[in-house]
Parts: sequence; structure tokens; C-alpha cells
Amino acid sequence: MSVSDHRLEGAKHSVSLLWPALLLLSVVLCYVLSTGPVCRWSYRAARKIYAPLNPLANSAICRPLLKIWLSVWGAAPWWPQPAASGGVRSGYSAGYAMFRIVDGKSIAIINGVPSNVDIARLKQAGESGDAVAQFQLGTCLYDGKHGVATNYAEAYKWICIAATNGQKEAKYLLSEMDLFLTSNDLATGRAAAMAFESGRGEAATRGVRQP
Repeated sequence: MSVSDHRLEGAKHSVSLLWPALLLLSVVLCYVLSTGPVCRWSYRAARKIYAPLNPLANSAICRPLLKIWLSVWGAAPWWPQPAASGGVRSGYSAGYAMFRIVDGKSIAIINGVPSNVDIARLKQAGESGDAVAQFQLGTCLYDGKHGVATNYAEAYKWICIAATNGQKEAKYLLSEMDLFLTSNDLATGRAAAMAFESGRGEAATRGVRQP
């Protein structure tokens, strides 16, 4: 076999190896770039799908770039966010639950809600207008967690109210619920949210009119 034949065979071999590598690279690139639209559609789904990217998302170099990419889509991040209060550390476990160390005790954060949450106080805070409490209460009802039975209509009600009050994550969860809940649950929850907001508006008006 001549030298040119050897070179031709070598080139063919290189091309045969190049195509799988390019295909793999394309798949990885599509996987990474899909974070924006998927997080826009459902941050919960993204939290599971992109769990392997958590080390990347929390790295000092890539985190700002990913935040910019998600902001282009108006999407919520899927990775654990640092706690707002001091003295609290956050981490990610294999079960897609966050853990915070508070006063030396490990508190599980399941879908954004502490495992030791007081549902009665959470509901009281939500009824008082606390958007975070409204979102957490809706999440508990949606997931059937923290000792609360699943109630999709009631969950949709509180998530609607939280979204109306500007709770960012509630807006993304609302999009997910619009896709998966039945039309009856959606209609019931929407009507309940409107009744709640109407009642608060009337109460505020009466309070202003009082001497």
C-alpha cells in the first residue's frame, strides 16, 4: 500500500472518530442551552433534569454566565440559593432537597418549604398578605407534603395569589400547574383566588372609610 493510501485511510479513520465526538458535543451543548426554556416552563422539572449541572451552576466562573442566560429567558434558577439570613448554610442532597444548618440542627427544605414549618402559622401569614407564605402554602397543598393533604384547587388559589403579589417562583409554578391540572381544579382555584383578593380589597376599603 502506498503512502497516499495510508494517508487516505488515516483521514477516513479520523473522520469516523470525529463524527461521534461532534454528535456528543452537540448533545451536550443542546442539553446545556436548553436550561433557559426548560426553567422558564417548569423550574421543578429543571431542578431534576439539570441536577448533574449543579457543580457547574455553583462555580464562581459559570454561575454568573448561567444567571445571565436564565435572565434572558426570564427563568428561575434550578440550583440551591444561599439563605438570606446570616449564620445559615445551604446544601444540596441526593434527594433533590436542600438542607440548612440552623442553630446546629439540620433542617430539610423540601421544594422551598422547611420540614418543620407550622402550617397554621403559614396559613395565617398567607391570609395576612405574605407572598412567600402564600407560595409555600400553595406548594405544600400541591405536593401533599408537610402533613398537608394534596388539594390542587386550593394550591392553585394560593399560587395565583402569590404570583399576583409578585412572588417570582409562584409565576413559574403557575405555568406548570396550568399545564398539568384539570380544568375543574384550575377554574375552582382561580375563582377562589379572585374571591380572596376581592375580600381583601373590600376589607381595605372599609378600613379606610372608618373614622
